[in-house]
Amino acid sequence: MRRIILYILLICSTLAGSHLQAQEPADDPGMRIDDFQLKEYVTQNGRLSVVATDTLGHTDESISGVFQFDINGFKHALNFDRGVAVIDNPLGSSAFLLLKHKSPKEQLGKYFFLFKQ
Repeated sequence: MRRIILYILLICSTLAGSHLQAQEPADDPGMRIDDFQLKEYVTQNGRLSVVATDTLGHTDESISGVFQFDINGFKHALNFDRGVAVIDNPLGSSAFLLLKHKSPKEQLGKYFFLFKQ
């Protein structure tokens, strides 16, 4: 009897976990980020922007929506508008930054050193 209850709890927790994963913002399967660059946001207030680029390095303005990125190991849902997403936290001092994006087909990661005077 005790094993049956444990199995039922295990199944319920698995179903609850899959439901929570379905609620996370997900990439649109029709759009994918082939490459990206990190730039200082236009207002130059210490905030950084992630720019989705094509294979030639030009901004891919067809990218819009929420895409998952890992920034130094922490998950962030970045909202892209015409190929540009702004990272909410401003840069306080010089830092190393590991930025990764995982699409259904591949994972792309870049390592940056940001120097702030």
